[in-house]
Amino acid sequence: MRKLIRRLQYLVHQRRIDAELAEEVESHRRMRQQALEARGVSADDARFASRRALGNTTLAREDARGVWLAPWLESVWQDASYALRTLGRQPLFALVAAGALAAAIGLNTSIFTLYNALVLRSWPVANPDEVVTVFNTSPQDLRGRAAGGPNGF
Repeated sequence: MRKLIRRLQYLVHQRRIDAELAEEVESHRRMRQQALEARGVSADDARFASRRALGNTTLAREDARGVWLAPWLESVWQDASYALRTLGRQPLFALVAAGALAAAIGLNTSIFTLYNALVLRSWPVANPDEVVTVFNTSPQDLRGRAAGGPNGF
C-alpha cells in the first residue's frame, strides 16, 4: 500500500521531484569536483573527472524514478501521450484508422459469433450426436450412383 501511495504522489509532484533529483545529482558532482580541486587537479580536469566518477547520470536518475513509479507505467504513459499528440496533428488519419479498427473488430466479432453458433456450440436438441441429414433423391440419381456416375462412389 505504501508503494502505491508513493507512486501516486510521484505522479502528482513529478516535475518537482525530478528537479530535486537533478539538483541532488549535480550537488554530488560538485562535491566530487571540489574534492578533486582540493587535491590540486585543475578545474576543467576536475569537472570532467567528477562526471566520469558519477557515471551515467541519466541512468541513475531513471533508476531512482523506478522507486517512485513503475518504469513500464511511465513508458506506457509516454507512448500514449505521443500517440495522442501525433493523431491530433493528423485528424483525418486518426478518423480513418479508428474507422478501420472499428470495422475490423466488428467483422471479426460477427464472424466469430456466427462460427460459434454454427460449429462450436451443440445444437439445441435432446441428442445432438444422433442428428442425421436426410436428402431427397430421385430414382435417376440412384441409378447414376450405382453406375458410377458423377455422384457415384
